[in-house]
Amino acid sequence: MAKKAKFEIYEGFTKRKKKYIVADYAAVRDKKAWHSFIEYSRKFFKCSLDHITLQTGYVYEDELYLENPAIPGARLVTVLTYVR
Repeated sequence: MAKKAKFEIYEGFTKRKKKYIVADYAAVRDKKAWHSFIEYSRKFFKCSLDHITLQTGYVYEDELYLENPAIPGARLVTVLTYVR
């Protein structure tokens, strides 16, 4: 039985408050966890799947990096965000 994926919400520092839903990279490899991740993001952003983008990111000391920070110990994560 697969572990239930845990999601975290991060918010950007720019003027426009962009939100990111983050899950551990290995946790969403399971089919059930992946579907729950997608459904949660659809409900959170209140949109269809056409407006959600997928990318990888890194978390280091509770900060989200969308590019590789080249810091040893940065954890690989899956990131979903809303795009118009």
